Amino acid sequence: MTDQNDSQKFDDGDKVKLDAYISLYKQQMERFNNTQGVEWKANFGLWALLAGAAYLVADKSIAISHWAAFLILNVVWMVHLLWLVFIHDSQQIEKDLFVLYREKAAKIVGCAEDQKKVLNNPQMFRENPGVRKSVWTSLEVAITFLLCALVFVMLFYRTPPPCLNM
Repeated sequence: MTDQNDSQKFDDGDKVKLDAYISLYKQQMERFNNTQGVEWKANFGLWALLAGAAYLVADKSIAISHWAAFLILNVVWMVHLLWLVFIHDSQQIEKDLFVLYREKAAKIVGCAEDQKKVLNNPQMFRENPGVRKSVWTSLEVAITFLLCALVFVMLFYRTPPPCLNM
């Protein structure tokens, strides 16, 4: 926080820049949060769809050849992986921008060095954003893959298997 003495250090140009950086920061944070919301809604939607497929397989309401199911389910988790890579890249760009705006505002306010001390604490995820992205992507795709595998295994081992000519 700044007190009245700190605010007197700013000239009108600094105040304009600070307001602009804060506005840009808020806009970019909103975009980041919206993208993250889309990501999780899509994940839960896909997982619900796969759970529904598992229910239909268990209920024997669906008839599909093993090869077709194998192909479809593999395409599902691979497309999900590709989509997650793209959305995580988008989130990283959005995050880089809001961090930049926050740093610019902190520099004007005079707390940039204090901010760097906090942010430069060694942690695996801070030092290696690629590791963080890989871990999250792997966990999300693992859930999708396991659900796809569950559907396939249930389909493969149900008796009697559907007799389809495909």
